[in-house]
Amino acid sequence: MKLSRICLLILALLTVSCGQAGTGAPQGAATSAGDPEAKATAGQGVQAAAPSNKETVKVEFWFGLGGKLGETAQDFIKRFNASQDEVQVVPVVQPDYSTTEKKLQAAIAARRPPALALVGNGAADQFIDAGVVQSLDEMAAKTNFAWDDVAPAFTAVGERDGKRYTMPMYG
Repeated sequence: MKLSRICLLILALLTVSCGQAGTGAPQGAATSAGDPEAKATAGQGVQAAAPSNKETVKVEFWFGLGGKLGETAQDFIKRFNASQDEVQVVPVVQPDYSTTEKKLQAAIAARRPPALALVGNGAADQFIDAGVVQSLDEMAAKTNFAWDDVAPAFTAVGERDGKRYTMPMYG
């Protein structure tokens, strides 16, 4: 249980929350990754499904990675899903970062963003400026996440006004 929460938080740290599950109302979210200092965005594409006695939260993750990076992302998702039964990440592969970012803008406007989306650094800044990105600090506080366990170089990249909003997905 503790390990799966840590895995979930790590996944969340690669993203940011765009909305509250089931409400259709954006709370804030986005991050980025079209280049080596890529980051991810999160949203409200979260839905609950009851496979047996407990609910599994399904989290939609949009990304435009191809080739080896795409394979690595798919493998990471597969291993995460196999490691626990509380959260299932549902990958939705987009053609590229630009398409992902355009679709994310439309989804946010329609109040139907995915739970997670990988976008470029510039797009992450635009989503932060638009006020649709929730601070990672807020999510981490709910799980008592130890920021000291993360290299400062990774947290500094996505800080703004003393708050952490994004982290690199790879690099």
